Amino acid sequence: IITMHDDYQIFEEVRGARLSFNLINDDGLGLYFNYDTLGIASAATLNASALVDATGNFSGYEGFVEPLSGDFDIAADSAAVGAGRDPLASSFDRLLRVRDAEPDAGAFEYATVDTAASDVYRFWSDSYRHHFYTGSLDEALGVMRTFPRTQWKYEGVPFRAYRVDNCLGEAVHRFWSDTFKSHFYTISDSEKDSIIATYPEDIWRYEGAAMCAFSSPDTGRVALHRFWSDLYKGHFYTASEEEKDFVINNYEDTEWRYEGVAFYVLSSS
Repeated sequence: IITMHDDYQIFEEVRGARLSFNLINDDGLGLYFNYDTLGIASAATLNASALVDATGNFSGYEGFVEPLSGDFDIAADSAAVGAGRDPLASSFDRLLRVRDAEPDAGAFEYATVDTAASDVYRFWSDSYRHHFYTGSLDEALGVMRTFPRTQWKYEGVPFRAYRVDNCLGEAVHRFWSDTFKSHFYTISDSEKDSIIATYPEDIWRYEGAAMCAFSSPDTGRVALHRFWSDLYKGHFYTASEEEKDFVINNYEDTEWRYEGVAFYVLSSS
């Protein structure tokens, strides 16, 4: 979305740049389009320019929610809604909301419901030698307030996923072991059912769906790798390729054995 600044939008591009399906609010005055010379252009004249590869640009009202406070999400009356036809558009907007079959122009997809992904919080336990992951901010804050750092120490946000009450993708199932003092996560319904049928609850107790993620790769998704430890009797998960390679290269399989990709999540960056 290219919007007004004072009387004109000053817009400069290099020769041959690709400018497609941009919403331009020129308020009927046009915009400065600058390459070799300064000239006033509109969306229509920009599309006709020989200086750039410009198609599908259009004029209209941008409809930002509250630009003065920095909220550049778009409202229902924005001309950008359903107007982003660029085949190279990303699968997600800046808030990691999935773009639908008729994506919106600009950085943000209009949403009547909250389809944004949520942070997943990671904790480490010196006592149990295991990690814990939760997509619930309330649960994460509860852990911080309740347990000493030697029991559960907060390590940050390693990846993002979708809340269970706003599930996009598939449910990730969570188990807790009173015996091993560790959590186990799987996106596989058959693996979940097998664990429930095979183990008593003191070994693996089903706690329900923890978050929603994906069982297959796609644009915008990253692999969450899974390790098992015969020594510590628990799993380790990481979305970091560097961390995965470090564990593989520095630990014996008896300590941390790589089991492959558990499921696919969204990057935290």
